[in-house]
Amino acid sequence: METFGENGLGHFLLCIKAQYCKEILRFLCSPEVLRELKSEWIHVYDESFVDTFLIKPLVKWKPVFISLQKSLESEQSTPDHKKITEEEMKIKLNQLKKMERNRLNVMISHEASSTAKFDLCCKRKIAANKLRNEKRAKLLEFLNEKKLQQDKMNKVAKEVASSHENAKIAKKKLMEEKKKSASEILKESKQLLDEAAIKAEEEKKMKKELISQIQAEELSAIMTKSRNVKQCDKKSENFRIYLNTISNLINDDSDGDDNNNNKYIVIDLTNTPGHGLLNEMSIIELRERLNQLKINKQRELEEKRDAIINDKEQKTKVLLELLNRIGKHRSVKTVAATRKMVNNGENTLINNCKVTKEDIYKNDPSLQQMLDCLSKQKEERQRYAKSDQSQKFRKYVNKGVKNKENESLKTFWDELERQREQRSRMETGATHHPSEHLITSLTA
Repeated sequence: METFGENGLGHFLLCIKAQYCKEILRFLCSPEVLRELKSEWIHVYDESFVDTFLIKPLVKWKPVFISLQKSLESEQSTPDHKKITEEEMKIKLNQLKKMERNRLNVMISHEASSTAKFDLCCKRKIAANKLRNEKRAKLLEFLNEKKLQQDKMNKVAKEVASSHENAKIAKKKLMEEKKKSASEILKESKQLLDEAAIKAEEEKKMKKELISQIQAEELSAIMTKSRNVKQCDKKSENFRIYLNTISNLINDDSDGDDNNNNKYIVIDLTNTPGHGLLNEMSIIELRERLNQLKINKQRELEEKRDAIINDKEQKTKVLLELLNRIGKHRSVKTVAATRKMVNNGENTLINNCKVTKEDIYKNDPSLQQMLDCLSKQKEERQRYAKSDQSQKFRKYVNKGVKNKENESLKTFWDELERQREQRSRMETGATHHPSEHLITSLTA
């Protein structure tokens, strides 16, 4: 209804001419439709909004729709609208002929491309079969050479295995001889150790006796000296006590002077600590620098705020420009849509006239020739599809070729696997299958 209010009733008449008039008028004027619309709109909007803005405008326009319906029915009853002119029929026939020619051209090109593709596939398959046969012959030659090499390798492996067994026997003999010699050496070493222990005990006894004699002599000498030493010890103790008292008095005097000086210390805020560093500053300089940092931070915050405000203003300007463009674009589209509706209304009159294929092909021999050409191409394609060659190629692609050469290849690869298993058993000295090693390792 907004379009009716903006563009007026004249625009609405053009829309009706482009569509089936009876259906539109019945849709807009019937009370059942209004009820259904109301029941569906209520799920989305409020009842008050639906009654005021959606249903009341339709009720207002209802008498206008009824008058339009009557006028259109009166116009359709006239003989001018019932009869279709010969010019309109000619236009319709020309349009249909163009459509049919385009359709036939597409079908003919499609058939030609399908036949060309099938021919290419056949040629490629033949070339592929030749290459496969050549590769198989080369592979068989290579496999025969490989068999001979493997036989030689098996002989060498057997010889190596026998040499390994002989080496193992020789190692066992050497180990037994070494064990015997080691046992003899151990016995001799035990005897020597026992003899050395007996000698050491005898020497210890001799040393103990000498030590006891020396201690007895020292005790007798010490007893004589002890009487003279007691008198000297008393004098030394008295002197030590005198020195300790003097040192305590000196320390008490120095502590009292330090406390009196610390009470009256004066600090200069302009002086540096004097540690010899490059970044040394006085307290006044530190205060000034802190104030400058605060001022700089405030300036940065203000600049950021100004930048954010400018960005918002620019975005709003861009959005307003876009809205203006969208409004202009919509107005242009509405005008173009009305023109299309008018043109479609003119074309509907041509589309309503019924024309059969016989009428199209009557007076145009070129279309008949194109039909004949297309039917011939279809027949050729169907015959070729049913022929023996195409069936053979399909079987070859789907099932594959079963030849004796493939069987010989399978047996050869099976033998290779068995020989590898035997080698692994010989190297590991195991009697069971190597796959069992794998299973046990995984379970562990």
